[in-house]
Amino acid sequence: MLRIVKRQSEAKGWSPKGMSPLFGDLLTSRGVDSDEAAERFLNPCREHLRDPMLLNCMPEAVEIIRKHVGLGNTICVWGDYDVDGVTSCAILVTALRRLGAKVTHHLPLRETEGYGLNVPGVMKVSETARLLITVDCGVNAFEAIGAAQNAGLEVVVTDHHRPDDVLPDCPVVNPLLGGYPFGYLCGAGVAFKLATALLGERAWDLIDLAALGTVADLVPLQDENRVLVFEGLQAINAGKRPGIQALCGCAGLRDRRITSENIAYQIAPRLNASGRLDDADRAYRLLMSESAEEAMPLAEELETLNGRRQQQEREIVDDAYRQLADFDIAGRHSVVLAGETWGIGVIGLVASRVVERTGLPSVLLTRREGDYVGSCRSIPGVDMYAMLDSTRDLLTRFGGHAMAAGLTLPAENLPQFREAFEAAVRAGSTPEVFIPQEEYDVTANLSQIDEGLVRQLAKLEPTGTGNPAPVFLSDAEIVSTRAVGADQSHLQLSLAQDRRVCGGIWFRHGDLAGELAGAKRQVLYTPFINEYNGRTSMQLRVKEIGPCRALRTLPGQETALRRKFLTSLLYNTDILPSRAKRSDAMSALRQRFSESVRGTLGVFTTLQGIKYALAALEAENLSDRFDICEGFWPKDARAFNALCLLPAGERPRGYDAVICPDAPCELVDGDLTGAFPNDWLSRIADVDDMRGVYAFLRTGLKKAGGALREDELLEQLRLTAGIPDETSVTAIAVLLNMDLLSREAGRISLRPVQKKSPENDPLYQALMTYRQWGGAADE
Repeated sequence: MLRIVKRQSEAKGWSPKGMSPLFGDLLTSRGVDSDEAAERFLNPCREHLRDPMLLNCMPEAVEIIRKHVGLGNTICVWGDYDVDGVTSCAILVTALRRLGAKVTHHLPLRETEGYGLNVPGVMKVSETARLLITVDCGVNAFEAIGAAQNAGLEVVVTDHHRPDDVLPDCPVVNPLLGGYPFGYLCGAGVAFKLATALLGERAWDLIDLAALGTVADLVPLQDENRVLVFEGLQAINAGKRPGIQALCGCAGLRDRRITSENIAYQIAPRLNASGRLDDADRAYRLLMSESAEEAMPLAEELETLNGRRQQQEREIVDDAYRQLADFDIAGRHSVVLAGETWGIGVIGLVASRVVERTGLPSVLLTRREGDYVGSCRSIPGVDMYAMLDSTRDLLTRFGGHAMAAGLTLPAENLPQFREAFEAAVRAGSTPEVFIPQEEYDVTANLSQIDEGLVRQLAKLEPTGTGNPAPVFLSDAEIVSTRAVGADQSHLQLSLAQDRRVCGGIWFRHGDLAGELAGAKRQVLYTPFINEYNGRTSMQLRVKEIGPCRALRTLPGQETALRRKFLTSLLYNTDILPSRAKRSDAMSALRQRFSESVRGTLGVFTTLQGIKYALAALEAENLSDRFDICEGFWPKDARAFNALCLLPAGERPRGYDAVICPDAPCELVDGDLTGAFPNDWLSRIADVDDMRGVYAFLRTGLKKAGGALREDELLEQLRLTAGIPDETSVTAIAVLLNMDLLSREAGRISLRPVQKKSPENDPLYQALMTYRQWGGAADE
C-alpha cells in the first residue's frame, strides 16, 4: 500500500528562463520562485552567509570569550557524542586556539553521562576552567548551568535545539531566538558562525567540519546550510584535512569525489561509531589530526568500531524481529520492544528499522540496572514527543521532537507504559497516517530522461534533507525483472514507455522478481550515471513502484491462475475460512477497510467477484485502502489490506481477517454462500471422476514407460480424455494422498494396486465441501 503525492511548494507563477522546463519544474518544487532565487540556489557562495553578529546574544558571547582569552583563563568547550557535537567541538576549539586561548574540551560518554550537560561533569570542569562554552547542547540544561555558575564558571550556550519558554541565565546563541532569518542551523553551523565572529576570514578553513555536522544532523540543506555544505564539500575534496582523508580511505572513497550522500551513508556512520560504542573523543582526535601518520591509526580504529556497530545492529535487529514474529500488527498502533543487553548507542538505529518493517511508531528499550533507557522513532502524522508527554507520569525523563525522542522509565513501569503509549497513539492518530507516502518532484516521460539531464541535475547538489535528490514519476511498463546481488536481494529491472527502454535497480526488493514483469505501474526513480569498467550509462535508481490499482488478469488468463490456486488450496486448507454470505462478507470488507488500513484480506476465486468488489469499494472512496494481488499473496510484513484473486502459496501472517465474498466454504443457516457462480468448483473430482482419471492413468502411464511429468499428464487428460483441469488436478492430488500414485522429481507414476475408497480420505472430504458449492449463489 502506498500513497504517491507531488512534493508541495509555495513557489508559483515563475517561468524559468534559459533552462529546460523539466529542470525548471525541479527548482520550483524546491521553493525557487524567481530568476534571482534560482541564481542563488544554483550558485551558492560564502557571500550568501549572513553576518554572524545577527544571531541571538552573539555580541555578548564574543565579548565574554575575548575577556577570558585576555585574562589567560582556561576555557572548556562542552560538546556531544554525535557527529554534530564532535564537529562543533573541533571547530570552536580550533578557533579559540587561534585566538591564543587555553582550551580544554569535554565530550560526554553516552553510556554513563547521556546527552548534554550534567552536574558532576561541570563540577569537574570548574576545577580548572573559568569559562564553559557549550556546543550543540545546553539550551535547556538549567540545573547543570546553575551548578556551573555557583562553582565560579561563566557560561555561554551555543545550541540549535528548541528552547523552553524560559532561558538559562547566560548568553544563549541559538538561531531559533531573536528573530534570526534562518532557524535551521545545526550545532556545527552555529559553532562555525561563532568562529567567524571571532576570527573573520581565518575561520573559513573550518567550513569542512561545518559541512560534516550539517549533513550528519539531517537539518534542511537550504539557505545558509546549502552554502555551508556546498563550500564545505569543495574543501573536503581539496583534501587538506588528514583526518577526513584517512576516513575516506577506510570507507573506500579514496580518489573519489565526495558528495553529501557519501557523508550521510559512509563518513558520518564511521564518526558516529565512536560515540555509539566507545568514547567520541576518538572521532574528535581524528578530525583534529595534523598529519596522515597521526590520522590513519585513528581512522582504522573507527573502521573497526563501525564494523562492531554493524554487527551489534544486526544482532539487535534479529532479536527485535524475533519479538515481532507473533506481534499483532493488525490490531496495534505502536511497537514497544525491550532487550536486557541491547547497546544503548545502537537501539536508535534499530528503532528506525522497526518503523520501516512495521510502519508503526516504535520504542526500543534496553535495561540499565533498575531502569529502561530507550530511543523512539515515529511516522509522519504521529508526534512522538506529544505521545511521550501523555505518558510522562510513567517516565523518569524524556525529550526529543515529533519524529525522534529518548526516554528513561523505571523497569516496573514497562507493562503500563506499553499500554499507555498504545492508547496515546490510538487516540492521537487516524487510519490515513498509517498509509505510507512517497513524494515526487515532477512527472516525466522516459524519453525525457537522458545523460544530459542527469548531468544537469548535478547542479541541484548538495542534496539531502530539505533538498532531496530529484524524484521523477513515470507510468512505465516493467518489461523484465531479475533478482541480483550476492544474496539475490536486489531487483534489476527494464522499464519501457513509448518505445524508450531504461535499465534500473531497486535495492532490497529482489523478492518481487516474479511478480512485476509485464505490469504497468507508476514508478518513482532518480536517474544516475553508472560507471563500470570504463563505460558509462544512464540508469534509474528506483525509489518505489506504485501499487496495482487496476486488474491485469483478462478472462482468458483466469484458467492459469485457477490451476495454481487450486493446487495451492490442496495443501493449504485454511486459505478460505470465511463463513459469511455475500452481503455480509462485502459489508464486513467495507467496514474493515474503512476502519483500518491493515489486517484484512479479501480473497476471490472469480474475476467477476473481484471486479464487483473493486467497484463497490471505489464507490465508497476506499480504493486507496488496499492493494491488489493477482495470483499471489501480499508480501509486505506490515499486513496492509489487500484484495487477492486466486492467490497461490501459503497465506501470510499478520492478518486477523480473511473474507471471501465469492468463495463458498460451508453452509450458513441452510443457505449456500458465495456471491457469484463458481462453476469451476463444480468440476472438482468426485468418486466417479476419480475412477475415470485413475483408469486413464493406468493405461497412459504404462504406455509412457511408467511415468510422466505432471504437466504432460494434465495435457493428455485434457486433450485425449476431455477431462477439465480442475477435475484432473484434484483427482491426482487425492490419488497421491491415497498412495495410489507417487510423485518424484515432478514425475507421476503408478503404485501397486490397492483397494481403497476416496470417501475415507480427508483431502477428498475437504474437496467435496468446495464442490457442493459449485455454481451456487445466495440471494
